[in-house]
Amino acid sequence: MKKAGYLVIGLLAGSILSTTAGAVTAQVKSMIGTKVAAEYTVTVNGKELSDKAAIVDNKAMVPLRAVSDSLGAGIKLDSKNKKIDVVSAEATSNSKEVDTTNNKYAGRSETDLLKALENYKNNILAPTMIERDQIKKQVEALEDSLQASSTEIKESASLEAKKKQLAEYEQMVTDAETEISLIQSAIDSISQK
Repeated sequence: MKKAGYLVIGLLAGSILSTTAGAVTAQVKSMIGTKVAAEYTVTVNGKELSDKAAIVDNKAMVPLRAVSDSLGAGIKLDSKNKKIDVVSAEATSNSKEVDTTNNKYAGRSETDLLKALENYKNNILAPTMIERDQIKKQVEALEDSLQASSTEIKESASLEAKKKQLAEYEQMVTDAETEISLIQSAIDSISQK
């Protein structure tokens, strides 16, 4: 008797879930699985963009970032409200947004830029420089010990590994300094307005 009750409850729950899921799915319109009918080259003011436009359901889907960058407009993504704002250069110059098109930090607010700058300086650059300096000291110590002893083969492999690690850290420092420079120029662009 219990098995029959469980079976009835299971069947009812299954039918309710399948009916509800179908209704919810019908409400969601997505591009997943849709067919791209054609691909077109996009030109803005005579300049060809590297990204292509796609035709889906008789609508042109253009690369928004590339188009807006070529027009000198900024893009602001609001993921919370699922909204993208495109702001023209004229409107951007009246606001606190960056309109520098060659800077990947363009379009961010001053508050966001300051947080990013602080993060790069304190959480990325500073610890990387500390690690780099420690590795540099280890390389110097290995070089000194090689000169003072005759165990060149074993320690030279260790020295080469440390030199490689040092080069990687030097690159990470350079990359972080480049990011900081981009963020700072975006902040400077806001300050000049």
